[in-house]
Amino acid sequence: MFQNHALFGIPLPFIGFACFILAFIFLYVWPKQKAQKYNRISWPRYILHFFQSLGWVLVGMAAIAETSSLLLSGSLAGLGLLVFVVFAIVALRA
Repeated sequence: MFQNHALFGIPLPFIGFACFILAFIFLYVWPKQKAQKYNRISWPRYILHFFQSLGWVLVGMAAIAETSSLLLSGSLAGLGLLVFVVFAIVALRA
């Protein structure tokens, strides 16, 4: 049986690649003003800097892995969602 690995007609590997590009962008564009209230090295500052990019990397990996393993892609997408939720909570509390 043929499975269409696309979202809105866009192949999932292309969507994964776009997620990797977004992750690279968000390594440089991050909420610096909110992170300035924390010490030089602290967990909230680390989360504000890296977790949004990590979430995009996990979603991109899930999109690419969906063509081979649904269990792996579901796990990566769930982990990416968890990372985004942690980032959002820390960003809103800052």
